[in-house]
Amino acid sequence: MEFGELLNQFLIDLQSLFRTHTKSLNLTLPQIMLLSSIPTDGIDMTSLSHRLGVDNSTLTRLIDVLAKNRYVQKNKHPSDKRSILVSLT
Repeated sequence: MEFGELLNQFLIDLQSLFRTHTKSLNLTLPQIMLLSSIPTDGIDMTSLSHRLGVDNSTLTRLIDVLAKNRYVQKNKHPSDKRSILVSLT
């Protein structure tokens, strides 16, 4: 097998292992990555967007689902009323 094929098989196996171990959480990989990127004191949406390398609309959709399921909460930023602060629940 060539390196590319080995790498591809490794990623497939890793994804399968991930799904097996996180199935009971009912969370997707992007949701788990997002949750692990939120500091304990919270983070504003713009900084989180940059940290994850996703655009604001994608982040908003992910955050809305996580907020609905009570994994995160959204509040107005205390010092910048135009900004939204996201924190873990």
